[in-house]
Amino acid sequence: MLKGIRKRFLIFFILAICLLFLLGFFLWKETRNTIANKFSSDFAKQHVSLQKEKINKFIGSELTLVKSLASSKYIIDWLKYEYNAPLKISAVKELKRYREFFRSGSVYIISRDSGHYYLIDKQTTGTSVSYTKTIKSKSPAAEKYFGLFEHNNKYDVRVDKEADDNAELWISAAVLYNGKPEGVVGTKIQIGNYLKEIVNSSKKGVSTFILNREGSIFAGALDNKTTVSVNKNIFSLFTSNENFVIKSLLAKAVKNPGDIFTESIRKGLGSQIVALSFLPETDWVVLSMVDLDEIFAVNDIIIPIGFVVAGTILIFSFFALYIDKSIIKPVRELTKGAVRIGEGDYDTKFVVDENDEIGTLKRIFNRMSTEIKLKTYIKDLEDRMQQKSRDLIISKEKVSFLLNSSGEGFLRFNPDMMIDSEFSKECFDIFGEDIKDKEIHKLLFPEDREKRQFFQRVVNSIFNQEKKFLKEIMIDLLPGEAEVNNKHYALRFRLGKNNAIVLIMRDITERKNLSRKVEDERRKLNLVVEYVKDEYGVRELINDFLNFCKNIDSYSVDVVYRKLHTFKGNFLQKGFINIPNFIHDEETYIQNFFRKQQNKLNINTSRLRNALKKDTDILKENLGENVLDNASIKVDMEKLKHIQQKAKRVDTDLYRELSELLKVPLSGYLEGFRKVVDMVAEKEEKVVDYIIACDPDLKIYPEEFRDFFNVFYHVIVNAVVHGIEKPEIRVSKGKSETGRIHCKAVKIEGFLVIEVADDGNGVDLNYLGKKLGRRLRANEYDILFENGITSSDMVDSYTGRGAGLGAVKMEVEKLKGSIDIVSKKGVGTKVFIKIPMKE
Repeated sequence: MLKGIRKRFLIFFILAICLLFLLGFFLWKETRNTIANKFSSDFAKQHVSLQKEKINKFIGSELTLVKSLASSKYIIDWLKYEYNAPLKISAVKELKRYREFFRSGSVYIISRDSGHYYLIDKQTTGTSVSYTKTIKSKSPAAEKYFGLFEHNNKYDVRVDKEADDNAELWISAAVLYNGKPEGVVGTKIQIGNYLKEIVNSSKKGVSTFILNREGSIFAGALDNKTTVSVNKNIFSLFTSNENFVIKSLLAKAVKNPGDIFTESIRKGLGSQIVALSFLPETDWVVLSMVDLDEIFAVNDIIIPIGFVVAGTILIFSFFALYIDKSIIKPVRELTKGAVRIGEGDYDTKFVVDENDEIGTLKRIFNRMSTEIKLKTYIKDLEDRMQQKSRDLIISKEKVSFLLNSSGEGFLRFNPDMMIDSEFSKECFDIFGEDIKDKEIHKLLFPEDREKRQFFQRVVNSIFNQEKKFLKEIMIDLLPGEAEVNNKHYALRFRLGKNNAIVLIMRDITERKNLSRKVEDERRKLNLVVEYVKDEYGVRELINDFLNFCKNIDSYSVDVVYRKLHTFKGNFLQKGFINIPNFIHDEETYIQNFFRKQQNKLNINTSRLRNALKKDTDILKENLGENVLDNASIKVDMEKLKHIQQKAKRVDTDLYRELSELLKVPLSGYLEGFRKVVDMVAEKEEKVVDYIIACDPDLKIYPEEFRDFFNVFYHVIVNAVVHGIEKPEIRVSKGKSETGRIHCKAVKIEGFLVIEVADDGNGVDLNYLGKKLGRRLRANEYDILFENGITSSDMVDSYTGRGAGLGAVKMEVEKLKGSIDIVSKKGVGTKVFIKIPMKE
């Protein structure tokens, strides 16, 4: 047997030497022509593919952020109502939160209607942001920014071709509301700085360029060390033969975007591989040139091959001497030991001093004898493992019982949106079906396609993000509530193990309904309290409004607009619930009427009466059906006036006494606006002190001044909204946190003089002039009395229409009085009203 091993080994040794010589000859002959070309061509393709992947990954990441931002409710609402300050603040906060994720650290937003361009960058602080420029329609800038609308695209990726060394990549998305474009949001990146990172290569002999289809270079490196100047033409760097190949590959790549084309070029005694691919999204071309002699020096392998052949021969010579000692002798020992183990001697052990196959065989024989002794131990270990498995199953059942008994729905879903097979029993009650392998976004939002798409985009961004802290930030973007099968659920999302997201659903239907009922009851109770406090005033307000609706066709459009604005403020002041909202809608209709220059105004008075009836029904329900019956009061007042006129002819003292009975203290009217100040200040998040200075003996005829004080409300509200600043702004200006509004009323030489002064920001005539598109003179404050003039950027239930001060002036002039405004920027505003009084 041993002689046979030696014979076979000798034959094997001779054949191995012959094959080794043949292999060396083959490598020397074929490596240069075959291996080098194939390796370099594949390397060039891989290099170009790597650059494309870097570019596409970056653009895709930026585009995902831009699309997510364009679908934000805050951005859509702001662009729809650009001058609405609260919506603007919410949108700016959203933009500042997103800008941290953009590479440039900045994001811009443009309103399509106004063309206003807003830039939110690293220098932007606070929430007060103004537009930096206006994009005029049909201008070259408008074509750049709004070009995606003309092609009905939802997003756009383009290069600013007009820039020089600072060429920019623009990534933008359309902001849509119900399919209608409201504006554009996007980001800009300096191409040169970014692409320098892309072209960096670790291989000597590789030249990389990123250029446009005309050959202008954005970034490039020759032999991975010489940086090429930006905007230099690629065809100025190479020979005509190389330029011909590049142009040929460029033409193919433009026709077949995304494909990588390669071709070999002779270069002296050597050659190089040219690889090229076209990126249609940015109109860029990625070009890579690999020098075969540099990247793969074939001549250098000849000497190593010679050493390998000679060394192998020497090794085989020593191997022939070594084989007898290292194989044949240990085999004899193994044969004897195997015989002993086969006879039952399991204590047989081999001394293992080799680390080869022989040593492995010795270890196996040693293990065989040991394993027999370990059988009992292994069986005991298996019994313990089975017991542990049973304990784990019991623990799992306990956890499942706790989850099913918690009253909350627990489930997990994967990157493909599919729900895992394990979920709590409560999920059956929530969704009414087995949700295994169902798509979570379709279960949560079955009827809302926009929410489903947003949910899917955010989830995809979370799973594609590698950094955990960014995932935790993004997971907060997922919705916090959802309505499923007519019930409301609070949603809590957590990062789970094995690349999954855990969703916990809690039923909050009763809490939502209770909160809604409590708020409704609070508002109804407030209306009842306001009525009880000023029963006569509320009835007069209702009657005046009904008479206005009855005779609305007799008023001009401007008068209708101002009266509606005043009625809305009075109803809000008295706590009415439904009618202010319906009047607000009609105000919006009239504004559109002015803007579109329609021929006929059509106010839906029946709709307004129905809204008012809903509010009066609340009063009747709580205070009785006859609560609004004021005929007796009107008769008494008329009788009293009639008696007064008779007394004037008969008894002067009696006339004076009756006159005093018909008068009421002016301070009561002024005190009534304190609640208005508190209510508006709370809404505007301001702290305001309303100070009244009025002689308690100063009285007026209520019938004479009733219409005036119905509109005087606008002067007080304007002081709170437009005058007084927010606490943090006042502190930054060196003022106290609390703003002050002084309301002073005196009688001077037969005139009632009322002064309303605030210590706020004052009137900015420059800002108003910009809004009106003309330059205003100094102290041209009379402009504030014109219809539609307002310094507010938003419209709400209290201000923003530009009709309040005009209504005040109209009522003052009816009383043969005058009104003036004096203001100083940064100091405050004073309104002076002077009205003659009847004795």
